[in-house]
Amino acid sequence: MQLAGYTAQVLGLDDLVIDRLNVCVHWNDEESYMWAEVLLASPFEFDLEYMRRHAVEEEVAERLEEALAEAGRS
Repeated sequence: MQLAGYTAQVLGLDDLVIDRLNVCVHWNDEESYMWAEVLLASPFEFDLEYMRRHAVEEEVAERLEEALAEAGRS
């Protein structure tokens, strides 16, 4: 993204959910799982195919599916 002549990297919501699940799974931080759920329960659109593929790579696929189900997005 360009802003006032500067380039900024912006983290997408899809990646933010996966990041929170990474912290939850690999650092045993259940509060991060709650934030993933909150994001998934929001009205924003998510690329579920991308998220599922990324979750497998990051070894958080099981927790992603749990969060999607709890958010009504399964």
